[in-house]
Amino acid sequence: MTDQTTIFARIKKLLALSKDTCNLNEAAVAAQLAQRLMEQHKIAEALLLAEDETFETPISEFELDDEPKRLPTAWKVRLAGVIAKLNGCAILFKKGNHSIGRKTTINIFGSTANVSFCMSMWWYVVTSVEVLCRAALKRGEGKGQRWANSFRVGAVDEVCDRLKKGKEEAREEARKTAAEATTTNTMAMVKVEGALAKLDNELDRVNGFLNAKYRTTHFNLKDTRRDGQAYAAGRAAGAKLNLNLNLRQGNELKG
Repeated sequence: MTDQTTIFARIKKLLALSKDTCNLNEAAVAAQLAQRLMEQHKIAEALLLAEDETFETPISEFELDDEPKRLPTAWKVRLAGVIAKLNGCAILFKKGNHSIGRKTTINIFGSTANVSFCMSMWWYVVTSVEVLCRAALKRGEGKGQRWANSFRVGAVDEVCDRLKKGKEEAREEARKTAAEATTTNTMAMVKVEGALAKLDNELDRVNGFLNAKYRTTHFNLKDTRRDGQAYAAGRAAGAKLNLNLNLRQGNELKG
């Protein structure tokens, strides 16, 4: 099995986005490959655990925010929530005090490895979506803040939908490999399903940690009025990002 240091070195290289040297197609391919690598790595780790053994790594907390605003931007919260859930993490709002300059932040919780990956992926997708949005505005497809925000939401929804499918395809690949091995190892499928269950239980472990440590206030970040045409354009732009999992190994960013 490839060690964690090697996996994260590859992921870091894949997510080293440079707007000046990489086009959006390369960026999307890199993001999808990184998610696939991470999922494969986690499955391999879970397979090494004994049947009654669970992950016991400490829960880490990091602030995931980039704007000096009173509340985080809704489309970025949406993206953070999906990426976190896909990778056994959870997000939590920490309410600030705007009168003393302390803003409300998005904080992400999970194992250090999972949180590090989520943060890298979140920043990477945010950057890609912003590049897409600026390009659409420059082409004259729309104008104004409302149009831009609607576009971003559409692009994020499209990418998140496809990333969810990508994770499921990665898991089906593990199941297929186990099914093919049943001729020589009748327990192969049972072990894979057990490993996937351990990964799914990681989110419950993180949520249990949050419930035990914090008294939280839950509130919804409502979208601003949405421009339907811009939202559709965003989804169309997101759909053009090459997130196909059927990629050959070694297909990485240039530059």
